[in-house]
Amino acid sequence: MTFKSDYYKVWEEELKEDSAVDEQTANAIAGRLQGYEEAMFGFVMFLLV
Repeated sequence: MTFKSDYYKVWEEELKEDSAVDEQTANAIAGRLQGYEEAMFGFVMFLLV
């Protein structure tokens, strides 16, 4: 799902706009952050159960 917002960006979009980070590093960072997001989601769901 993709939507346009002034306040929300996915990590991939944010890293692509940053000119100081090359594409290979951006992909590595995005993958790691995606893992953190999934772990946080799993933790919150564990708390709700």
